[in-house]
Amino acid sequence: MLTIHSSDKKVHLIPEFTYLSPTGAEREEKLWLTTTSGAKIMARVLVPSFVNPALPPLIALHGISRNADAIYAAFAASAIDTGRVLIVPRFSRAQWPIFQRIGRVRPDKAILTLITMLRSNGTIEAESFELFGFSGGAQLAHRFALLYPNLVSCLHLASSGWYCLPDMTLSYPAGLGQPARSLQSSENDLLARMRAQLTDYLRLPLSVYVGTADTIQNSTLRSKPRLNAVQGPHRLARAKSYVAHFTEAAKTHGIKPNARLILLDGCGHEFSQCAVLGGLTQQIFYNT
Repeated sequence: MLTIHSSDKKVHLIPEFTYLSPTGAEREEKLWLTTTSGAKIMARVLVPSFVNPALPPLIALHGISRNADAIYAAFAASAIDTGRVLIVPRFSRAQWPIFQRIGRVRPDKAILTLITMLRSNGTIEAESFELFGFSGGAQLAHRFALLYPNLVSCLHLASSGWYCLPDMTLSYPAGLGQPARSLQSSENDLLARMRAQLTDYLRLPLSVYVGTADTIQNSTLRSKPRLNAVQGPHRLARAKSYVAHFTEAAKTHGIKPNARLILLDGCGHEFSQCAVLGGLTQQIFYNT
């Protein structure tokens, strides 16, 4: 194993091996296990032997179960088959007990550090990337895109628990309006940036995925009367609500919306079920 050091990063290069793609073509795959010492984030990075320059890298974010390996396993074959670099970060429970929100904790900076490192070592060259998130990862993904819409070429949100709606009349963080509580100066800066870049965000191609059986209300689902009234009582309703709010906000700003809702038939709140039985992997890699 080769280890490369610099002032703020460490990269472990795992030797090449082969992987059988869905089409039956055997291709070489390089796998990096990457740690940024300052931001404390790890990522598995798959680089197919053939990289399609027309396709940006895909960053895929896990939910609160930290199932990064399941996401990698579900997406790896299609990434190789299409020639797409796949980047799957993992936010450890010890270092990131909360990673879904961007505010007093800054998971966005960890992602930015990771991307800078992968560009500097030549792993990726593209200026932007597609961003996917499942559940809590979808919460992080759309908030990241609100802050950095110039870095995101396409946004994929699957089964998010709740959303920051692109609506100035709803108090932050449920919307982008006047906060319901006092914010730290850094949080106020983040909100101001989201507001300033809202039109760029609304121009992004957006795909929202959710299982038709993702209607269970439990302790992992944020639930308050006002939130339920605006976004719906469960993830299925909230996905529909978000696409509707995004579409209306785009039209209000004179932007032709590019948002779609994809229902995953019979699927609940389980990533592997959505990826395989629900066709989520197919949608992301072949129907975008």
